Amino acid sequence: MSGRPRTARLRTAAVCAAVCGLGFGLPAVYAPWYFAAHGRVWVFAGFPTYGEGPFAAIGIPTSVPLPTAFAGVCAAEVGMAVLL
Repeated sequence: MSGRPRTARLRTAAVCAAVCGLGFGLPAVYAPWYFAAHGRVWVFAGFPTYGEGPFAAIGIPTSVPLPTAFAGVCAAEVGMAVLL
């Protein structure tokens, strides 16, 4: 069996992971900075980037740390795409 189908699948997986990591990660990097600078949640394409979720209902202050951690997860996904 040839290695071409496997290579194509790995490249497809790498591209999908990179697109997801960058697509979700870039707004996740900007959103906490915007909140820290302006004191309100950044609205992207008409939707708030975060907020009003279960953590906010409980009263846990997650305005900056949670999106920053999510950006780290997205960076790890882009790193995985590079390794693939």
